[in-house]
Amino acid sequence: MLRDMLPRFAAANTALSYRHAAAALFTRVHDGHARYYPLDPLLEAERGNYLVAADVQFIDQQAVVTHVRQDGLVPASPLAAGDIIRQVAGRPVAALVRQRLPETPGSNLPAQLNTIAGNLLYAPTPQLALQVARAGQLLRLAVPAGRVGTVPAETPPAADSTYRFLTPDVGYLDMARLSSQQVPVALQAFAHTKGIVVDQRNYPAPIVYELASYFASPRPVPFASCTERDQREPGRFLWQRVSSVKASGPAVYLGRVVVLVNEKSRSRAEYTAMALRATPNCLLLGSQTAGADGNTTKIVLPGGLNTLMTGIGIYYPDRGETQQVGLRLDVPLRPTVAGIRAGRDELRDRAVELIQRPVTSPN
Repeated sequence: MLRDMLPRFAAANTALSYRHAAAALFTRVHDGHARYYPLDPLLEAERGNYLVAADVQFIDQQAVVTHVRQDGLVPASPLAAGDIIRQVAGRPVAALVRQRLPETPGSNLPAQLNTIAGNLLYAPTPQLALQVARAGQLLRLAVPAGRVGTVPAETPPAADSTYRFLTPDVGYLDMARLSSQQVPVALQAFAHTKGIVVDQRNYPAPIVYELASYFASPRPVPFASCTERDQREPGRFLWQRVSSVKASGPAVYLGRVVVLVNEKSRSRAEYTAMALRATPNCLLLGSQTAGADGNTTKIVLPGGLNTLMTGIGIYYPDRGETQQVGLRLDVPLRPTVAGIRAGRDELRDRAVELIQRPVTSPN
């Protein structure tokens, strides 16, 4: 890697080309934490100062619009959920992906595509030209974009609370917004349900042990092992403690638990999902996670470039890999374009089906 990268650094004669060289280096180490943190201002300016208010996800190697903001606080958009973006500002999406992958850090391809999806709709002007496929037709759209930093945050609908009932007998937890104070309240509300859907397609608060204790058995169950560097011998790593979960207190939840994961599940989200999966009645449903589990270590490169590295190794108790690989899935499932167009959350719907199906008694 040094032989490949040093000439590029030597040839970097501007601040911007130096930053691109560093981004290529971050990408080569296949570590999802090795990225600009915080985002670098020069690269942000190059990306564009305007952003279309919509979400994109790569599904079957296609850039699919999954959500379009239409709340009156941003200009009305001609985009629709389920649109497949073919071109951005006249450039094919496939060509943009090929160009950006070598400088898009990530532990695996789904994680890299998630980053590319998040940057796809930035623009240098208040309007972005897109070509999309919709219902078998190609459409050319002029899509308005808001200036970055001036658009107010989107307010979740009233029905989309941090915890809620999907059906009378199935609860739902949004881990992106669930706080420590809300955990006991939510679990009390769900005490008599058949099951709970834990949405971990996001980044959670540090509530892993607190939440898992409601689902665990009284005896500690290991869910992760870790390695740390030997400070006396560079390059040597030693096995450390084994992390376990166990019930704490009388309020143990006995229903089924289904945890939703995908490429957005990174670092603490993966560690949390591992802990929940170790509890007796839990399944992991979704697709390959980001493979960036483990604590971070900060690095400052010359010129004041801030980045991170994964500072410890995280493994399953049997010492199976998680980093770069992602988590072990019980039910692999990806959303479909048809489901997105219909406004369905197919992973969540499948989780409800799994919770509600009859329990088969052993012969």
